[in-house]
Amino acid sequence: MKPRYFMIAAVFFISACTAGRAVIHPAPELLPFTEEEMTDPDFWISRHPSPETTILTFEEISRLNAGIRTDLKLTKDIFQLPSHVSGDELVREFTQSVNDLERRHLFKGDGQKTKQAYFVTMQYYMTSQVPEQVRRQYGIIVRFSDQKFLPTEEILTEKPGDVEFDELQNSALDIGTPVAVVWTTADGKWSYVETDLSDGWVKSEYVAIGSKEAVLRFAKTGFFAIVTAAKADLYADAAMTRSLGRVRMGIKFPLERSIDGNMAAVKLPQRNSDGRLSFITGYMHREDVYHGYLTYTPRMIIQQAFKLLGHPYGWGGINGGQDCSRFIQEVFATVGIEMPRDSVNQRQVGQVISTFADGQTGEDKLAVIREQGIGGITLLGIKGHIMLYLGTWNDRAYAIHAVWAYRQPGTADDEIYVIDRVVVSDLSLGEGSQKGSWLKRIISVGLLK
Repeated sequence: MKPRYFMIAAVFFISACTAGRAVIHPAPELLPFTEEEMTDPDFWISRHPSPETTILTFEEISRLNAGIRTDLKLTKDIFQLPSHVSGDELVREFTQSVNDLERRHLFKGDGQKTKQAYFVTMQYYMTSQVPEQVRRQYGIIVRFSDQKFLPTEEILTEKPGDVEFDELQNSALDIGTPVAVVWTTADGKWSYVETDLSDGWVKSEYVAIGSKEAVLRFAKTGFFAIVTAAKADLYADAAMTRSLGRVRMGIKFPLERSIDGNMAAVKLPQRNSDGRLSFITGYMHREDVYHGYLTYTPRMIIQQAFKLLGHPYGWGGINGGQDCSRFIQEVFATVGIEMPRDSVNQRQVGQVISTFADGQTGEDKLAVIREQGIGGITLLGIKGHIMLYLGTWNDRAYAIHAVWAYRQPGTADDEIYVIDRVVVSDLSLGEGSQKGSWLKRIISVGLLK
């Protein structure tokens, strides 16, 4: 994966050298129609009609999560999965994944088009020695892990050189993520794991295998600390000098004891030399965590969302960043809501206020958002994207979201402005471009309640 400074340098290079293609620029720090004070959560909280209202109690959130899982079938409980998987079923699933990717005519990281031999080799690597029945094992992620559609570190892209968008990247898993381990390649290097939200391949060395009971106790404990910082550091010692890595917002760990002083002592997983799971006491800064879930109020959600303001965009969690759906996931995880992995599924959660047909104007949509949207708990869905509505100001609607870029009309073609971070933006941004403004492209408005 290219470091971010290479990507930024490439933006300036393309801006100067593009001919007959969309011109690319770095976006300004403050986007059009956005003022400095709008980047402060208190700007929106102070204008909210009822920021302290509890939207859902913990019991109501539990019922919402159950509905997402059992009624909508958008998440799952890995501990309720069958003990075994059919080997034939697994081979069919892996083969289908390879075939789907092959049909997309993707490019390798060096810009060369992938050939059939690549996919034949990959299919054999995934399916070699799969028995008639495969027993599910359970484990916990012990190191931040990319979760891939194929067991490889290689990058495949839709356009040559578009390495910021690895089409093999499914998600990213933080330390402490419980997993069901379905299959491991014959050489032991890659494991196919299921989480409550996504399935895919991770490096086997990043997973510690334990008993189902031990992993279940770790995952389902009622005495836990949840990460409320944008990123939180983990340490092996109480002096907090020996780093064990970082985790993202919304990850939770069992507490070893009540939080006091300047630190929280938590239970952390580790992988022994034989690959088995054991636990150690880890330490976290007190200000990075909270004992139990936060109360679900508009104030709380807006405050949590703004902790991520300016943090880098990361397609599928690449480089520890967050894409639009991961941003929503992290923020709402702090109050205990278990959002699905992708934006298409997230649009189905809660109370859908309106869906829009082709041809409806931005003004029509803005009217619905103004009248029925509630800052901090309203999700605005676009094809392939999702945003958290904040409120209106000077007849403009605003949202906070993780986004790669926006378009503006140019002399001959759209000009692309690379944002590459979490921002506050006016929904009219992009007006007049070939794709249209974010407001015009909204297809759903929903309340997460």
